[in-house]
Amino acid sequence: MSARITALTDPDEKSGRRLAWLASGPDGRPLGTAFLRLLGKEGVRHLAELDVQVHPAERRQGTGALLLDAAVAAARPEPGSLPPAASTPRWP
Repeated sequence: MSARITALTDPDEKSGRRLAWLASGPDGRPLGTAFLRLLGKEGVRHLAELDVQVHPAERRQGTGALLLDAAVAAARPEPGSLPPAASTPRWP
C-alpha cells in the first residue's frame, strides 16, 4: 500500500518551529501522523523533538518510514544557513 504524505501547518510557534504531516491511504483514511518541533532558542537550536504515530493495523508497511523521511528532510538546514564551524584546536 502506498501512503500519501501531506504537510500540515501548526499555528503554535511559541517555543520553536513546529511541523506536522498526515499519512493517508488511497481512499483518504488516515494512516499515521508525524510532529516535529525544531527548538529555536540559542544554545539548543541543534535539538528537535519528533513524534511518529502509525495506526496499529497499518504498521510494517512503510508508512512510518515515509513520515520519518519527511521529518528528516524538513529538519535538515538549508545549504549555507549553518553558522561557521567552531575552530578546533590543532595538535602540534
